[in-house]
Amino acid sequence: MLLVDLADQEDTLIPGPGWAGAQVVRAEGHRRWIRFARDQVSAAELVARVLAEHQVLDLSIVEPDIEDVIRRIYRGETHR
Repeated sequence: MLLVDLADQEDTLIPGPGWAGAQVVRAEGHRRWIRFARDQVSAAELVARVLAEHQVLDLSIVEPDIEDVIRRIYRGETHR
């Protein structure tokens, strides 16, 4: 997951071309959480797109907890 703090909290961060497999799953104030499928877009590509299209204050890549991964496997969820 990519965690982005935008300069403008009104910025909708709508995924455009080159965002294959990425979607904004949560938004609070300046912060946006973007889930993405690494088999469709790399973290580096997604970061480059966000930085090119939006004014960013901060960003980080957050890895899921192992418990969440195991829970999704048992539920039969295959997306990342």
